[in-house]
Amino acid sequence: MSRNRTRPKPGTFAYVAMLGGAVAGLILVARGNWRDGGLVIGAALVFGAVLRLLLPDRMAGLLRVRRKLVDAAMLVGMAFTMVFMTLSIAARR
Repeated sequence: MSRNRTRPKPGTFAYVAMLGGAVAGLILVARGNWRDGGLVIGAALVFGAVLRLLLPDRMAGLLRVRRKLVDAAMLVGMAFTMVFMTLSIAARR
């Protein structure tokens, strides 16, 4: 008896990697290192945008929500906002 199993798409692994980076950033924020955590979250979003641009639509998996350029632009926009907010807050002395 053979089972008809479908293999996960590479985009699913890319999404999990991006999500893992965001979770790592949240862990840094929770531990009190909010500046590094915000930068890690921003880097994870840029990583997701690059992967969305590189993967074809049929392999994008969970990264595919809209058209390729719209998805990448949204991720880069969120990354820019995250990094800008992180760097614009003055450090305590």
